[in-house]
Amino acid sequence: MAFGRYIHDSGLAIPLVLLLFGAVWMYPLITALVAGDIFASEDHNGTLKTILTRSLERQQIFLGKAMAAATYAMTAILLSGVVAIVAGCIESGFNPLTTCRARTSRP
Repeated sequence: MAFGRYIHDSGLAIPLVLLLFGAVWMYPLITALVAGDIFASEDHNGTLKTILTRSLERQQIFLGKAMAAATYAMTAILLSGVVAIVAGCIESGFNPLTTCRARTSRP
């Protein structure tokens, strides 16, 4: 696991692991669910027809709903990153990340 061995050494590795996992699975899934719910709730409440009869074009309505879903996803990423940093620093301390540098032999 990327950054997995650094989790116990530094609290700053936990947000990296969480954001790496979230980028692959969690955030796309949350964004898709929110975007689907935005359109489904409009259809279920019967307000989708009303919105489409307004003077806005369909592209503008779609773009507004897509921006709402993107804002939700960015807020989720920011919030989970902040929580992971705080929790990681409480658990493992605010130590800097260590890196493995390749050793080169000097002549």
